[in-house]
Amino acid sequence: MAMSSEGIWMWDAVDSSYFVNHAYIVMALGDMLGSAKLNGMAGHSAIFGDQFTMV
Repeated sequence: MAMSSEGIWMWDAVDSSYFVNHAYIVMALGDMLGSAKLNGMAGHSAIFGDQFTMV
């Protein structure tokens, strides 16, 4: 995924041309603690439940 986020040259058969394809991980699933850590949230034992409360 790290290599594909920088871009991979791919062939478009419809247009007969090359293009750069970028791939990203947009969602990660798991248990409550794992998904909170992967998504950058505070978790269930934090004082503030989300990361935007103090903004």
